[in-house]
Amino acid sequence: MLEVIKMKKSLFEDEMKRILEIAEYKIMVGIPEATDARNEEVGNAALGYIHEFGSPIANIPARPFLIPSVEEQKKNWEKRLGKAASLAIDGDIEAAKGQMEIAGQQTRDAVKSKIASNIQPALAPYTLMKRVERGVTRTNTLIDTGSMLRAVNYVVKKKDSQQEQQHGELEDAGFNRD
Repeated sequence: MLEVIKMKKSLFEDEMKRILEIAEYKIMVGIPEATDARNEEVGNAALGYIHEFGSPIANIPARPFLIPSVEEQKKNWEKRLGKAASLAIDGDIEAAKGQMEIAGQQTRDAVKSKIASNIQPALAPYTLMKRVERGVTRTNTLIDTGSMLRAVNYVVKKKDSQQEQQHGELEDAGFNRD
């Protein structure tokens, strides 16, 4: 009987190690500042922030696209992370990470769809006039050159700090509101 208990304890410890291994990873979705391809004063990450929260000084209304998209994907993340945990328990860490990759891809795609959905309010007449002067006839509120849309991405990576690993929280944005 004691041997069976030791064996079950050993199996449990192995399963916990595998779960903790996958818990060292996080999914980040957003607009990475480090890969900003814009050759302008305001980069894609900053532009995303401005559109997400608005800028009263610049008379730009909030047109949230990132946070609502991540919120809408929470059930999907729960499903994918549940599968990832099961796969980790079974010892297939790579397949577990694959589930996290799928969650990141699907959330990235949801963010891009939200950007393309023409979030209201409509553009101001002045903004439309300035676009036409540059030869842009598109009236989508968040797509002018398409640079910000193309910049939306995700990454699955090891958590950076001990505090992140202890909390086990997923990052749901590539930029912070601070």
